[in-house]
Amino acid sequence: MRIVVLFAGALLCAPVVGQTASAGAPLQDRMASLPGAQSNGRPMGVIEKPLPTYQEVPSDAPVVTLDGVCDPPAPAVKTCKTVVTRGEMDNLADMLIPGASPDARRQFAVRYARLLAASSVAEHQHLEKNPAVANVLRTQTKFVRMQVLAGAFYHQIDQQAATIPMTDIRKYYEEHGSDFAQGDLRRLSLPTTTRVPGGKALDLKLVKAKAEELRARAVSGDDFELLQESAYKDLGQPVPLPPTKMANISRTDLPQDQQKAFDLQPGEVSEVFDSFSGLVILKLESKRTKPLEAVQPEISSILQRLRVHEELQQASQGIQAQFNPSFLGSASVPDLFPPLGLSQGLHQASAIPGMPSNPRTRMSSRRRPLPGSAALPGTSR
Repeated sequence: MRIVVLFAGALLCAPVVGQTASAGAPLQDRMASLPGAQSNGRPMGVIEKPLPTYQEVPSDAPVVTLDGVCDPPAPAVKTCKTVVTRGEMDNLADMLIPGASPDARRQFAVRYARLLAASSVAEHQHLEKNPAVANVLRTQTKFVRMQVLAGAFYHQIDQQAATIPMTDIRKYYEEHGSDFAQGDLRRLSLPTTTRVPGGKALDLKLVKAKAEELRARAVSGDDFELLQESAYKDLGQPVPLPPTKMANISRTDLPQDQQKAFDLQPGEVSEVFDSFSGLVILKLESKRTKPLEAVQPEISSILQRLRVHEELQQASQGIQAQFNPSFLGSASVPDLFPPLGLSQGLHQASAIPGMPSNPRTRMSSRRRPLPGSAALPGTSR
């Protein structure tokens, strides 16, 4: 079957239904006015055909048979027949529209047949020799080839990093045990972005002074619930009060600067943390390390990412890129080999040159001439 990756956008946007039943409405209206017409408006003598019902067909059953179409193209051949089986159509759909619904696949089959027929006519008319068409073919073929090869490269790296030996997981766990700390904490929080009754903004100096006072009282052993209530009352803040108990919290559940609370000993109180919405004081009540069995999937994922990063660094050693920051409009330099590969770095470049990425834009641009070209034979601007 011919490769149609370049034209997948056209396939997915082409209309499925050729003609509608609206063309017959005027005739039905005239017949309905004749004597003897049925009371429900249906013309006398008109027999409705039952709608076809979808049926599952075997993999080797033809989905469409095209007489006069050669695949692969053979312009010199006068008569051809192309048969596309259910299995072939499924393979093509899996490649171009993976995960599509059965209904979308049936629509895709119609669009593919239409594309195959139209391109066959174009082959017989030797439109590939038109300079503009030939230029687009070269550009898009090159682009798709690069996409396929780059995808294969990232897939190979992912496969190589997929299996992490248990010895490596255990070693990482022993060396980074503190990263998997879990414990119970108490938390005091003072808002800095809200307002007091009457609409006046909080005095930040007053809030910071109150936070230091609360911390000193927390170190002395005062109850956190009472401290939180006292702070909100003194600052004129309405209830409900934020909770002070934090049970079974992992180190990574906290903001990065507050993770230092897990470096404390049980019973110790942290410094005053300045978060984006207020001031925070934490007290570590208990601490434990998650068992290896509980964090094994997390460690495996970490090691996979590290291995992918190492493989990409090694692959990019002989390749350098100098991006023009003025053109990019960014002060930072993008990664030439992004860790997430095609799903991130190349996704933005997946639009085919000369074809808009938005489906509706593609539909509205179908009748436009090729960029930089004269009107093709038989077409008009």
